[in-house]
Amino acid sequence: FSKLAAKFIAWARKCRHRTTVEVYQHYFRRFVLEVGDMIASRLRPFMLTAWAKTWHQSQAIVRLYRWAVDEAGLLKKNPLNRVQHPPKGQRCRIATAAEARLLLQLATQDLRDLLTGYLETMARPGELRAATFDDLHPRVSPKELRRSLLAGDAMIVLREYKCRRRRR
Repeated sequence: FSKLAAKFIAWARKCRHRTTVEVYQHYFRRFVLEVGDMIASRLRPFMLTAWAKTWHQSQAIVRLYRWAVDEAGLLKKNPLNRVQHPPKGQRCRIATAAEARLLLQLATQDLRDLLTGYLETMARPGELRAATFDDLHPRVSPKELRRSLLAGDAMIVLREYKCRRRRR
């Protein structure tokens, strides 16, 4: 399993986003630690369903096997072809405007800044946390970044984010 996973990761590094590859690596490591390393073709659906508590865990392992059969030709058949994933988690509800205002009023300054960043950028939490000083841009000339920051007039421009094609 771990050799198959290593080949998949080498392939994924060339054509998938870095964070996606890191998520796959995380789940593959956990799978080997908890289930054990085995001959890849000996994995059975019950072994996966006993281990995977979330949809994402299950999906990562199934994706590996689908790639091994359909794209890489490393396995003749997919033992996980009809596995049932655990249900995806659901958001319970969206905060009302009044609840959002109250949350912003009661939050510490750092949390308020972070929540405002989420509201104003439509960024996912990990995307905004990954922003660096290189992503900061003044609304005027590049030489004016310090002044823009002090005036609260700078922007965070995210170039790499999950839904960038849809958000154009």
